[in-house]
Amino acid sequence: MSRLLWMPAGDSITVGTGDTVPGGWRAGVVRGKLWDGLPWRSCGLTLTTTLGEGRMCGTNGLTVAEIADALALQAPLWLNDPTRTSIVDLTAGTNDTTQLATGGTPTVATSMTNYTALLDALFATRVTTVFVGLPVYHSTYPTGISTFNASLNPLLLARSEYTSGRLRIVDLYTTLGTDAANFDSPGHPGVVGNALCATAWNTAHTAAGY
Repeated sequence: MSRLLWMPAGDSITVGTGDTVPGGWRAGVVRGKLWDGLPWRSCGLTLTTTLGEGRMCGTNGLTVAEIADALALQAPLWLNDPTRTSIVDLTAGTNDTTQLATGGTPTVATSMTNYTALLDALFATRVTTVFVGLPVYHSTYPTGISTFNASLNPLLLARSEYTSGRLRIVDLYTTLGTDAANFDSPGHPGVVGNALCATAWNTAHTAAGY
């Protein structure tokens, strides 16, 4: 197997916002891995990078639709090397929930439609495996996050890629629970929480053979 190409994608959870350890959970995933990084490239968004672990498509405040738009344009350029094994670690959905709770859009149903488009864009490439992290607890909008995950989980389970093993679920919500010690601010894991998240991602990668 050729060395692995890794692309973290998503919102501030992927960026590691609020964590005093640069890179948040990404730092715990990349540490000790014999993975090749790819050069950083703008996808029309503000990319935050403090590590050299791979190409990240993510920044603070992105909704599912915004992440889907970015990936639809850039994922084919990043993930279509037929000679390389590639994986994506994705977090998306928290900002949909916070926008809806404060009188904005989208609805949960619209978010699920957008999530489907996001996954379709990824799986239209040669990506080997996509790992989806369920949005973590948000103390300001606890019901919204629970409702979102209650719709997202069955959507993921129903996809053919889940059956084939190309799609894996990483239950970050359960991993962190509601313990305030795991969070730097509402919806943002701190040092302790991101260490737990990194373990969850690494466990999922190992189970998939990476």
